Amino acid sequence: MHQIRHWLAMAAVITGTAAAPASGAGQEIDGADAAAADIAETAAAFLASQPAIAFDWSASFDVVVEGREKITYFQSGANRMLRGSGVFARFERGDHVREYFHDGTSFTVAAPYEDFYASAAFAGSYDELLAIAREQSDRPVAVWQLMSPTLAEDPLAEVTASAYLGTTLIEGEEAHHLAFSEHDEDWQIWISTDPDRPVPLMYVSTDPYTQGWPQYRARFTNWRFELTEDEAVFTFEPDEDDIRITMPALDAALGAASAGTEQE
Repeated sequence: MHQIRHWLAMAAVITGTAAAPASGAGQEIDGADAAAADIAETAAAFLASQPAIAFDWSASFDVVVEGREKITYFQSGANRMLRGSGVFARFERGDHVREYFHDGTSFTVAAPYEDFYASAAFAGSYDELLAIAREQSDRPVAVWQLMSPTLAEDPLAEVTASAYLGTTLIEGEEAHHLAFSEHDEDWQIWISTDPDRPVPLMYVSTDPYTQGWPQYRARFTNWRFELTEDEAVFTFEPDEDDIRITMPALDAALGAASAGTEQE
């Protein structure tokens, strides 16, 4: 809640207004701003209802070294999904490039510039795959979360406070600026004001419990809801020089999830 009050105060300073909510802000009740919640839930429902999703993204995140110096790293990628058919995602950070394929029967991680890949049988749901990605990664998976078919199912369940901070421009596109607090993090999201395409344009999360308040910042661009034939290829086809390797931790996680699906 303290961070929400800080954002509102900053909005007042920037706009030159008195200590009141930014223009267009909803009424805050018990720490929850109804306008912010409504906009976020509408965007979540819109994304979850799309049969196909494609977008590009770039992100930066902070690492606090020895409790003092804050180092920022950059990463980017692209995500494609055709519900019922598969998922493709590309991740780039420095010279580290990975591509992910899920065609409904198997999941593959490939290193296209290093000529190796790992693949395992996996017939589970996308949310099960998302849970495994969360366990296997030490970075937020907010980018993958946007493609979840259950995104609209109580997306603000962990939120303890929220605020609507008015509208602003993100590279020329008007967006609602929303701020939320949860027990483990504070986060902001900018959602397009276009009522026909309420897509997220930017996202920032802050760790309030680590010295230096490190952040994760993501920018989302090139949203599309129809995939071309080239984009809808979700099965990995290795080149003749590619070497298949094993990833025991990932194999175990995928295997356990697949076994659980078979027992249901």
